[in-house]
Amino acid sequence: MEIRELDKTEQKQAIALALDVFIACGKADYDEEGLGIFMSFINDETHLRELTFWGAFDVSGTLVGMLAMREKDHHLSMFFIHPPYHRKGIGRALFDFAMQEHPYWNITVNSSTYAVPFYQSLGFSPLGDSCNYHGLVSVPMKRCFFRLRAWQESDVRSLARYLNNKRIWDNCRDRLPYPYTDEDARSFISYAMSQQEPCEYCIEINGEAVGNIGFMRGTDVERFNAEVGYWLAEPFWNQGIASEALREALRRYWAVTDVIRVFANVYESNIASMRVLEKVGFHKVGIFHKACFKNSRFVDVHSFELLKEDFMKS
Repeated sequence: MEIRELDKTEQKQAIALALDVFIACGKADYDEEGLGIFMSFINDETHLRELTFWGAFDVSGTLVGMLAMREKDHHLSMFFIHPPYHRKGIGRALFDFAMQEHPYWNITVNSSTYAVPFYQSLGFSPLGDSCNYHGLVSVPMKRCFFRLRAWQESDVRSLARYLNNKRIWDNCRDRLPYPYTDEDARSFISYAMSQQEPCEYCIEINGEAVGNIGFMRGTDVERFNAEVGYWLAEPFWNQGIASEALREALRRYWAVTDVIRVFANVYESNIASMRVLEKVGFHKVGIFHKACFKNSRFVDVHSFELLKEDFMKS
């Protein structure tokens, strides 16, 4: 079995394979109109140019499986295996190969109803009930490669290793120690584990603690507000993880507190963090000029807010 990225000529073969398998295996999921929708999709050259294709070939060199990913939003657009090769591990091997070539941390797919168990075996979870789009039935699903959990004493070494990073410290308050030691990690984890109201969420990837999302609740007349802060280990930057983790942390935090507003303050140079906030639904409410003194200079601070009622509508 050979698995590799496909060239343009092979992509046409892959699309033909996709159509054959779609017709043979997905009859319960489409009517005549739905078939027309799928045909339009696979013949849309503009859309196809956005996809990266991979294929699996048997020992004779025949294409027996294909996968196509839309990279701009990490959407698995097509994934089909020729029926005689089902349940032989080819689909998993093809998926794993594509993920090694282009590691996506969050992937969506609109699964056929018969393929839902297969996608679940790959770590996908349904996002809701099945949808019927002009006679084409699918189940929206998503795979996340991280999980949020409480901090543990065993996280000391990974926390100290990943947070001992000047590039992370440059975007945080000076009260964050740098260099960051094992003792600093123990102190933080002890604090996080002692909180009665959940407010510190560890981001775990591949069994390691690689980030944190923390909420600092206001006091007195500001007691229904909380400031959110977050960091993520540098190897996982620019992969969509921070925004997805923040969105999930907000869901959990708002489920157990009576806070109605969360805000964040970001240094002027941290454009990536601003994009994370905007992606989750935060709105910029202002810029505080020369509000902070960081790295021996005054910097502007961009302030963002998100109301619980707005988040719940999204």
